[in-house]
Amino acid sequence: ILGMTGANGEGGDWEEHILSTAKMMNEMKPRHLSAMTFAPAKGTPLGEDVLAGRFEVCSADHVLEECRLLIEHLDVAPLHFTSNHASNYLPLKGGLPEDKEKFLDMIDQAQLSEDIIIIPYSMASADPIDTFETRSGRRNNRRLEFYFIPGPEMIEKATKKQLKELKK
Repeated sequence: ILGMTGANGEGGDWEEHILSTAKMMNEMKPRHLSAMTFAPAKGTPLGEDVLAGRFEVCSADHVLEECRLLIEHLDVAPLHFTSNHASNYLPLKGGLPEDKEKFLDMIDQAQLSEDIIIIPYSMASADPIDTFETRSGRRNNRRLEFYFIPGPEMIEKATKKQLKELKK
């Protein structure tokens, strides 16, 4: 079973979505659950809405908060849980309930900066590099493009010339 974090966008009713997902998983009792971060596909209406500023994707911290809430409320044993897709900000892989506290600690320690907003885009259908007719072609098309956008803190620092130059 696959769950998607960040699907409601920033400001959406994400807590209800996550709690409902956890409740449904607890009732279904799957043996494997994977969480992926929502990545709008470039060239789609929603992807264009993101680029135009009409849909705001969730920040990395927000997605991690959603993942934490999901893990906190999962009560399925045994459950193989993964969150290690390329779209995810923090790779998690293990078993519940035995790894629950470890996962929650890892999420708590992953203090991502709001200085940079990261937007992942699914590129498979928007810009295929191979055929979809073969397994190897589909595998080659599975890729993400990331946009790194300066956040408010970074813009303010740049305006005040407070950013340090990166040394090679």
